[in-house]
Amino acid sequence: MGDGGSDATRAAQAPARTLGCARAGAEPSERLHSLKVTSSLVSIAWRRSHDHGPRAHYEVLRNGRHLAHARTPRFDDHRVKPGTAYRYAVRTIDGDRHSRRTRILFITTPALVTSATVAPAAPSPSPAPPPALTQAMVDRLFWRAGFGPNDAERSQWTGQPIADLVEYFVSAANTLTPTATPPVLLREPD
Repeated sequence: MGDGGSDATRAAQAPARTLGCARAGAEPSERLHSLKVTSSLVSIAWRRSHDHGPRAHYEVLRNGRHLAHARTPRFDDHRVKPGTAYRYAVRTIDGDRHSRRTRILFITTPALVTSATVAPAAPSPSPAPPPALTQAMVDRLFWRAGFGPNDAERSQWTGQPIADLVEYFVSAANTLTPTATPPVLLREPD
């Protein structure tokens, strides 16, 4: 069924809150969002409510206090400090009607990065050489790959970098060397 009437009906039935000598009742602007945030600028915008007339203007609030009036649904705040958190809201003023404020938009400006605050880049130490394979490591990697090493492979890869052996496993052809004993296949009796 219905939800109790339209927004206009509910607004008319709601008790008016006085703001100074003006009466409440206008719908608030919608979708307050940031357009650009730098260490010295916060640019915000909102969508104008269809309830407002052509002469409506906007009161921009920062941290709950009046900051400025705007004629368009956009405002650039140049009086921000780097690395500071702000709460923005907007209220529409249409003649003698003030709307409720929009939802609060939380914005933190980025901190300034200056040459004094940035430590000089220390020379990076040269990377440590990759560990060399031991015989136990060679055996383990060959068994993990699905087969054990023969003596020639064991002596070939002992002392080599791990990455080389891994590359060999990844890029080697899919052939197996024949063994002296064929694998035993177990079947269930018929």
